[in-house]
Amino acid sequence: MKKGLIIQGPIISKGRTGKTANITFSKVSESDIVDYNCTENIIKIFDKYGSVFDYIVVVTWGNQDEAILSHLKSSLPKDSLLLIEDTTKPIKAKGKLIPGNNKYRQFLSIYEGSKFLSDLGCDYIFKIRSDQFLDLKLLVSDSLEKLKHEHRNIVLVPWINTKNSYSVLQIPDHYFAAKSKDMLSFTEEYLVNPEIFDHVHTDIFFKWSLRSLSHFPLIRTYIRITSRFGNNVFLHPLINPWLSRGFFKPLDKNILNSLYWRGEKFQSDFISNLSDNEIIYTRSKTTKLTTILKKTYSKFFI
Repeated sequence: MKKGLIIQGPIISKGRTGKTANITFSKVSESDIVDYNCTENIIKIFDKYGSVFDYIVVVTWGNQDEAILSHLKSSLPKDSLLLIEDTTKPIKAKGKLIPGNNKYRQFLSIYEGSKFLSDLGCDYIFKIRSDQFLDLKLLVSDSLEKLKHEHRNIVLVPWINTKNSYSVLQIPDHYFAAKSKDMLSFTEEYLVNPEIFDHVHTDIFFKWSLRSLSHFPLIRTYIRITSRFGNNVFLHPLINPWLSRGFFKPLDKNILNSLYWRGEKFQSDFISNLSDNEIIYTRSKTTKLTTILKKTYSKFFI
């Protein structure tokens, strides 16, 4: 059983820190953001957790400062740095102070890293950001425990926020863990399937839950309209456990408690709202109608 870690993102990372993470893009000020050099953080990850993984790969952009890339490469084990080209479509910046957004870029870098690690024979893939530091030993042990008896397509995520019917439909992207085949599918499908929501965290939830169903324009429109009311009965026909082809499970809260982002401790004041278990978005009873729908879905989409 081989384990691979992807450290993805730019080497100079501009944005909010763990201390200012809860400030929205529209309200963020200059004092809330930093230009964080991730070099020493990446080296620290290799030094402390190198023995936890069979392979670690840093996936970043090849058009960054050559001196910074050269220094990083010389500080890491051989063949640990994967430089890629950004081929994603441009999207609007979120706010005036933070240029651009990593909605598609991060999924491209995870996908390229997943291909790299899969070719090396990794059975499990873990993803973190270049500007974050966390307890990777706990991430691995908790992930392996939660995945060992799973036969479904599961992606493990930092949390699922049960505060309200809207937050449960938003998947955070700080770190992920999955079996290799699921991480490849999860990231590739996010890149190629049509966008459902501009909001990345909601888009992640529905793209992985619906998977091939997201290709249908009528379904995407239906989701956009009905989700305005949060997790509700009108969504249930599409996110029923037997309809969803992709699933999410939350990881141990202690991993989140160990997180540092751009050098500062992540403020997780909302941790009391986080679920310890997988969320069943609808617990509809089995009826003749649901049986017919399930058979129809299985015939045409599975």
